[in-house]
Amino acid sequence: MTKPREQVAGGHPRAVGGQVSFTYEVNMTCFTELRLSASTQHAAAYGLLGVAVNRAYVLQRWGAPVHYVRNHRDELIIGSFFHLLHSLTSNDPAAGNAPEGPADSLKYLGTFLKPMSSPNTDDFKFIDEHEWRVVQTNPQVQTGMIVQTGLSEPQYRLLVSPAELKLLVLPDDGTRSLAVADPRLSGLIFNHAHPVPLLTVEECSHF
Repeated sequence: MTKPREQVAGGHPRAVGGQVSFTYEVNMTCFTELRLSASTQHAAAYGLLGVAVNRAYVLQRWGAPVHYVRNHRDELIIGSFFHLLHSLTSNDPAAGNAPEGPADSLKYLGTFLKPMSSPNTDDFKFIDEHEWRVVQTNPQVQTGMIVQTGLSEPQYRLLVSPAELKLLVLPDDGTRSLAVADPRLSGLIFNHAHPVPLLTVEECSHF
């Protein structure tokens, strides 16, 4: 799980200057629902190794599609969210500091807000990613769905069992040959109960 820093902007008439922003930095794993045939450009931006799971895998870990927002100085969704969060923490400091208090619940909901465009533009740079994400939560760690690594990076990891792995996408045919020959992977790939299909990035473009 990576820990990217995300910032989304909005506006609210009660805010100083009419503009607000909300920033969060949490451990998460992001997924895309792009069709394989449309994933070449996505792979070029995010990496040439693909691990495919189904929606149930994500939902069981409390993952969900992100809610795309405009990321614009006069956009009211983020403005309203920020106003509500500010009201919770300023009017009732205990609610903001208590474990699993209302402010923490609202902040968790905020981690599923994502800009659809670069700040104050409508370039729709991110909306075509069709993103779902799993955010680290303590209950999911306690159930074993999310595993603490004991490392500084990554601090948490999602585990994928052979039955949950639906497809592997590898950079090229040479990498696929290495994977097939590697005893650490061959048992997983050729597991008779759940054999895993192997595709290259280039082959995905033909689907």
